[in-house]
Amino acid sequence: MIGRWQELALGDQPSAQRDLDAVLGMLNAMIAAGVERSGTYELRAKVYALKGQGDDAMRDLSQAAKLGWRRAWWATHEPYLVRCSRGATFRRSFLRLKESNRSTARRIDTRKDAGT
Repeated sequence: MIGRWQELALGDQPSAQRDLDAVLGMLNAMIAAGVERSGTYELRAKVYALKGQGDDAMRDLSQAAKLGWRRAWWATHEPYLVRCSRGATFRRSFLRLKESNRSTARRIDTRKDAGT
C-alpha cells in the first residue's frame, strides 16, 4: 500500500491504478468467498480511498467497525484515508467509534476494579 500511495503522490497514476485494481480484485474475491473480517474491509477501504472512491471507502470502514475494527485514531492519521477524513460522514462515524472505544475502556476498567 505504501508503494501505491507513493506512486500516486509522485504522479505515477497508471502504475498505481493497475496495482490498486489488482489488490481490489483479490479483496473482492475474498469477500465474495465469505471472508468477513474487519481487516479485509479496512484494507479495501484504504484501496477505495486511494482510488478516490470515498463513499465506497466509508461503506467499508463502517462494515469493518461492525466486525470489530476499532482503529479510529489510526484512520485519522493514515495517508491512505486522508481524502475521506475531511468529510462530515467520516467525522460523524469516527466520533461514534471513539465513543464506543471509550465505553469499552470504561467497562474494562469497571471489571478490573471489581476483580473480574
